[in-house]
Amino acid sequence: MPQTQSQPAMSPVLRGRSQSRPMTVLERKANATDRRKSRRIKTRAWVWADYHGKQYHLRNLSLAGAFVRMEDPPRKGAKVEIRLEGERLVEPIEVAAIVRRCWREHGMGVEFTRFRGVGRARLDELLASLAVARILVVDNDESVRKELSVLFQKENYYVLTAADGLEGLQMALDSQPDLILMDLDLPGMKGLELCQRLRSSPHLAQVPIVIASATSNPAYFSSSKQLGAAGFVPKPFKTQRLLSYVRMLVAR
Repeated sequence: MPQTQSQPAMSPVLRGRSQSRPMTVLERKANATDRRKSRRIKTRAWVWADYHGKQYHLRNLSLAGAFVRMEDPPRKGAKVEIRLEGERLVEPIEVAAIVRRCWREHGMGVEFTRFRGVGRARLDELLASLAVARILVVDNDESVRKELSVLFQKENYYVLTAADGLEGLQMALDSQPDLILMDLDLPGMKGLELCQRLRSSPHLAQVPIVIASATSNPAYFSSSKQLGAAGFVPKPFKTQRLLSYVRMLVAR
């Protein structure tokens, strides 16, 4: 199971509130306090907002609200209905919100005012899973997989490993990692083909791919770059350089 980080405690005003009615003024003030304290989560491609039948990217998603990127947002103070959808959600989360800020050609900052059903609890679970970045290591060398697993777990990443290209592709599709570190010389499916297949998946197209290889053939590097690899890490690894590079890519 992924490691989770604790979420900010719900305001006492909100604990006893039914989720089926709008907030009072006092509850809104308490929610604003929670919003300032709550952890903002980078959603990447895993979660998006459906508004009036169109899908929009999200930023700074929390239990209290989010920023929805769009070119022509509603006016400030408008009440809106949003569906949160995504690869890591079994069912959409329907939420009522109010527009607190809006910028033309940029988007709107919304405050969530009412969740339908158990939507709040499901969003809380989603945020906990997104708070810990997932790294997929694809390498046919067991010692490398173990070395990288220990290294990344010490940095509080959730690590998945695969021993060949086919397993790596399936694991990437199933687990939706935040970063993929892979060798080029893989059994089952070569690294270049794996890179191409990953990039052809809409939900993995933006996930950073790092090539880790002992090869010095520039043709491999050039082909991987053309297929969308973010960069290269030579073997044997320089631990601190690798960690710094991974932190930078995950934080983007």
